[in-house]
Order: sequence, then structure tokens, then C-alpha cells
Amino acid sequence: MTDRQQEQIALHALDALTPEEVRVLESEWRYEARLREEYAELSEVAAEIAHLMPAETPPADVREQLLATLKRQRRAKVTPISIAWKVVRSPWVAWAAAAVIAVSATGLWTANRELNNRVTTLVMSETAAQGEVADARKAQDLLKTQVADADARYAKLLTEAEQLRKGIAVASMEVSMLRASVKRYEEGEVLVVWDQTKQEGLIKLAHMPSVQPGKDYQLWVICKRQQTPVNAGVVKVNEKGEATVVFHPSKHIAEVSKFAVSLEKEGGAPEVEGPVILASK
Repeated sequence: MTDRQQEQIALHALDALTPEEVRVLESEWRYEARLREEYAELSEVAAEIAHLMPAETPPADVREQLLATLKRQRRAKVTPISIAWKVVRSPWVAWAAAAVIAVSATGLWTANRELNNRVTTLVMSETAAQGEVADARKAQDLLKTQVADADARYAKLLTEAEQLRKGIAVASMEVSMLRASVKRYEEGEVLVVWDQTKQEGLIKLAHMPSVQPGKDYQLWVICKRQQTPVNAGVVKVNEKGEATVVFHPSKHIAEVSKFAVSLEKEGGAPEVEGPVILASK
């Protein structure tokens, strides 16, 4: 949790954020439960304190006073309570600042206690404990990165699909996303755009594993009026696992049922021989 996020959560608990700032903050805690927990704790304490105080309209500069308090605490690196009562003049702001300090201190104490209990329970030596903590942090960072990357890739694919729809003048067009049926290829992303009128399509691959020597990816079109998949050609990816290829099936496609990608011998095969690793719904 960053200093800015702590400030924003404290202000949000006191209803001192603008609607736009609230929207940004809530989008940030979507993937970080600790932010939501911190806000819930501060909101609860702020509500309890509000019942103990006489009715008083908060001054217009309450937001600026709280921000000044938090920033001076970080710059001076002194005890938060001593600064809070020197800087915050209004009783209303003083109660709110006290609530923020109290809940933050409680949260830090609880987090420290839980960490100590976890280390004591799960590890048998100091070296093992340090290794486990480091691994947990790496795993958490990796998970956050993967979630962010997945969101970015999904948004990029949607944008590219929209661009393809606008860029290709077709009488009828179908856009399909292929999903992996084999774990090794779960990170792969495959988008197919099919022009039924022109009997032409475009396939875009990203994040695909490199194929073994003597192997190639091959695209197939499953037609509702054909008993066997129709060969749509070999697709070769670069060192980044990416490729964009325009394809033409070897036979006329009356009506597409789905698209599939299999792993075949180098140069491709006339019929499906290798495992089908991706397919559309």
C-alpha cells in the first residue's frame, strides 16, 4: 500500500474525496484486499466517533489539513500523534485524525502479530523462514503482474478485433477467440477473423510456446457440411510466439462451425494427425 493510497483511504473514510477520486481508488482496490480492509476499518471507527461528537459541519479545508498532517509526518519521521495535535486545529478534524492514527496503528500491530505467528508455525529454522517469506512475496508479485498483463492483453485483443471489423469491408464476418485444451498452451492467445463471402480469414497468435524442431502449428476450419476438418494452412510464429497470417481454406466452407489449431509435422498435414491444442467454441 503506497502513501498516496493511505491518504486517499483516510479521506474516503471521512467522505472528503471527490466522486472521480472515489472511482479511481475503488478501481485500485479491486485486486488488493488490504486496501478494502483498511477502508472498512477506518469507516467503522469514523462512524463510531461521529456518534460521540456534537453535530458540526466539517470546515471546507478539512481535506487540505489532513493531507498536510500526513505529509509532514512522513517528512519529519516523528511520532504521528505529536504532529496531529499541533497541525489539526478543528475538533472535528482532530477526532478524525485520531481515528485514522488509531486504526492504522492497530492494523500494523495486527499485521505484525499475524506475520510472527505464521513464521513460528510454518518454518523450523530462520533460513527456511526467510526463504518462504521471499517466495511468498515473489509469488504475490508474479500473480499481480499476471493479472495486470492478462487485463492488458484482453483489452488489446478487443481493440484489435474492433480495428479488424472496421478495417475489412466484408458482407459477413465472424470473430472467434480460440481457447487452449492443453495446459502448455494456456498462455497462448489466438484470434481468428473470418470473411464468409471472400472465403478468407486472418489469424493472429500471441504468447505461443515455440514448437519443437520438425513441428508446425496448423489451422483447421470445421465446416458443418464437411465430415473432416478443412486444412487452412501452416502458421509459423516468431521468437516471441507471435504471428499474423491471412489464410484460405483448401475447400469451400459453406458454414463455419469452429476453428482449431493442431501441432503437426513441419510443413503441415493434409488431415489432422497431431493433437488439437486450441479451438473456438
